[in-house]
Amino acid sequence: MMQEKGDWKQNTPFDPSLVRFLSELFPQMDERDRFAEIFRRFEAKEFEGLAITLKEAAFMKLFCDAYRLIYGMRRGRGEGVRAPSGRGWND
Repeated sequence: MMQEKGDWKQNTPFDPSLVRFLSELFPQMDERDRFAEIFRRFEAKEFEGLAITLKEAAFMKLFCDAYRLIYGMRRGRGEGVRAPSGRGWND
């Protein structure tokens, strides 16, 4: 979905776009680097030794839902996808 909306470009690492999104939406979140690592390892298909807690899985679902909700709200107003600051996550 982030690719469709221009917040991530194919053939580029995903985790910088994810970290920008998380930093904008959840600025007090301490676990950004952990989630970046999880997504980086998924992207590289490096699953050996990767353990994900139920809490982390639930948060990943929350991130997807938050992105979808923000995109849907802004789309309904005829706007592009922008973080609350007005910047794009891939800027």
